[in-house]
Amino acid sequence: MYRHRNCPTAIVMLATVPFVGGTAAAMQVETELQMDNTGTWSIDVSLDVALRGDWVEQAADIQRLDSARVLFVPGRPADAFVVAAVDGSRWERVGRDGQGPGEYSYIRWVVPHEGSLHVFDAVARRRTVLDASFETMHTNPLYLDPAGGAAILQDSTYVVNGSIPTSNRVGYVLHHFGPGGEVIRSFDESPDGYGTPGAGITRYRSVLAAGDGTLWAAHRTRYQIDLWDLERGRLTLSLIREADWFAPHSEWGSLDPERPPKPHLLDLEVDSEGRLWVLVGVASARWAEGFIETPEGAHPELGDFALDDWNVSYDTVVEVIDPIARCVLATATLDDRVPFFVGPGWAVSYREDERGSPTQQLWRLALRGPPSHNTGDERCD
Repeated sequence: MYRHRNCPTAIVMLATVPFVGGTAAAMQVETELQMDNTGTWSIDVSLDVALRGDWVEQAADIQRLDSARVLFVPGRPADAFVVAAVDGSRWERVGRDGQGPGEYSYIRWVVPHEGSLHVFDAVARRRTVLDASFETMHTNPLYLDPAGGAAILQDSTYVVNGSIPTSNRVGYVLHHFGPGGEVIRSFDESPDGYGTPGAGITRYRSVLAAGDGTLWAAHRTRYQIDLWDLERGRLTLSLIREADWFAPHSEWGSLDPERPPKPHLLDLEVDSEGRLWVLVGVASARWAEGFIETPEGAHPELGDFALDDWNVSYDTVVEVIDPIARCVLATATLDDRVPFFVGPGWAVSYREDERGSPTQQLWRLALRGPPSHNTGDERCD
């Protein structure tokens, strides 16, 4: 499933910049982040659960609710999600088509938070909060075109990545909402501007609550992870990885067997020690082997070839970063396409057997290292 490799040097940039309406003065400090080359850290990857059943297909989102259950959001536009036992013994459909409580048009994400589920509907533009029994507790409008993700904060506010095309919000890609759906502030202005050719993909962020009113936000087409202080209205830290294999770009991807795509930062997670886990999708050495000729009668815009096996054409780089010690601890390359985490310590890949039967594979990820490790007072050597 994976192969271990050394990792090049990265850069950490510390920055303080204003939000919309902010008063903080701009300031920037750069410091070099060394790779931990002691060889004492490694990433273990093992298959934890293989999900099979009538409900399994390509997924837009999967969350591991606990040791016995997973939550599954279909990859196609869907008005319901599935909660299933990991052993396949039972599952239930939650939601239905409509505009009322507990009804949806296109579920994009379901974000668990302290026993509740926050359901984000991309078409109805609505957030619904469900209790542990999947009963509706609250709904509010979501005046936003969603992009990369949403995060729930401890004060019941939330941040969503996307676009609000109004005169005072246009061009900003992160939006902090109050519990009732009111916009507290918009921030993180897209460097490419709104509506420019590169703005579509460069506006994507993976967002993650970091505690104490802070937020991690990872860019999609550059290896950059920002830490935002929401209370003070500042960008306080940017972790920037200067790697030859991941130069910044603004490309969506490629469906050309002769032109492998550039890397994309797919997802971000944090473990119990505050370390950041990163997934990066990269073209494999077998990129062209995953393509087939487009079947006759297919839509003419599909071109001559179609990508048939994503796991052949793509690899996934997993890295672990200690943001306090300014250190990349470990890196590994997975031989599958692993598009997102399903909670701290797990990631997912999709496969079909020779009969076309689908399986969602949940992989257990663990960082192995010395008994005594960096506490924040040390630097990588």
